[in-house]
Amino acid sequence: MESIVSSRDRRRGAALAMAIIITAVCLTITGGLMQYIIVEYQATHLDSRRVQALYCAEAGVEKAVEVLRSAPLATAISETSLAADVSGAEGSYEVTIAPMTSDPIGARRITATGYVPSKADAVVSRTVVGVYAAPSFRFGTDAVRARRGVRYASNNDMTVVVNDSYSVVSDPTVNANVRVTGSPPGDGGVASIAANLARVAGSVSAPQGVDVLPGNAQGITQNSPDNYDPFAFPDASALGTWDSDGDLIWPPAPGTLARAYYEEAISAGNIIYSPKGTITAPAFINLGGDDELENVTLRGPGTIFVYGDLGSGVTNGAPPCTLVISGNFETQGTEWYRFVRGGTDPEPPSLVMFGKTAEIAGNSNWWLDGPLFSYNPDSEIIINDSAIGCFGALISNGWVHFKSNKGALGFPQFLKNKNFTSKGIPRVLSYAAR
Repeated sequence: MESIVSSRDRRRGAALAMAIIITAVCLTITGGLMQYIIVEYQATHLDSRRVQALYCAEAGVEKAVEVLRSAPLATAISETSLAADVSGAEGSYEVTIAPMTSDPIGARRITATGYVPSKADAVVSRTVVGVYAAPSFRFGTDAVRARRGVRYASNNDMTVVVNDSYSVVSDPTVNANVRVTGSPPGDGGVASIAANLARVAGSVSAPQGVDVLPGNAQGITQNSPDNYDPFAFPDASALGTWDSDGDLIWPPAPGTLARAYYEEAISAGNIIYSPKGTITAPAFINLGGDDELENVTLRGPGTIFVYGDLGSGVTNGAPPCTLVISGNFETQGTEWYRFVRGGTDPEPPSLVMFGKTAEIAGNSNWWLDGPLFSYNPDSEIIINDSAIGCFGALISNGWVHFKSNKGALGFPQFLKNKNFTSKGIPRVLSYAAR
């Protein structure tokens, strides 16, 4: 009898021990599983926070771009809660902005750091670094470049080479080329509407016909599809918007080059309604869109935007500014415009136009000493003076017309092999996160 009871007790003891062991194993497994779940949850939560902090930093970059468009010299944005821009959002960002010495010229480094939930109580932080700049658009080294075409009348010359005193010289090392990049169908040639006698102190090229005698240029390339370059000028929609009369629609549309120049000009709040004396960039001269800027001196560096036309008696420099005109530029008689080199390197463009017409007539003078950029897609640059009075380079998104027999473009020797560039629309060019 005792033996039976003892056997039962032993079995009961073994079952209890087994139960304890199984329970201990289960608890161990459960504990490990719970620890794994907690670690995974924390890791997932941390990853979510890191992504959230990255979004905050990216929001800081976007805010910096917005600030730079109206204040190009801004250097910082203090800590800003994301809730200020997005209701209920968690996190914050702060930004530093510093100039860069490398290309492109005028580039700014944006360093934005995002914090979650805030800088003071940050669980995680992420940093984004971006380079904000206006990339250059290259127009080559041609003395005359037109998208739609070049026309000339009874001109003796289209281009000549001049020295520092603006006297015509013979210098075969300087190529005052004429180039048409083409705008098919129908456009894209160099056409004579009179005697077909004009000389060019360089080569002539166009995707369609060229009315220049072989002995009157250093080389002629015509009727060649290879001469058609659809990317020779920026797309018109990126430059500005114009009405049916060819006038720039005001104010300039956001995201266009005209708007970028306008925002640079107003960045310092220097708005002028009655210009006189000396005007220092950055500045916005509001002439109501119709009046002319005349008899003033402009100083750079920086941008001066004129909402109106350009008249006579304007001296730009030294140092020169980037002068931008919403309207037209026409001189006659003894009127003039003068660009004074010096003080900046590289030199800014002599003149940027969004109006339809630029015409030099009579005995007037344009001492451009660099390129005139005419961005209107129907622009007409007209050389109609009674002597050689236009000195520089002509870059037209439309046409270039040579009218009078004595009128020609004087291409200065100091512009030899100079690659004419224009700024593009400022944007973030590169981006890295850490």
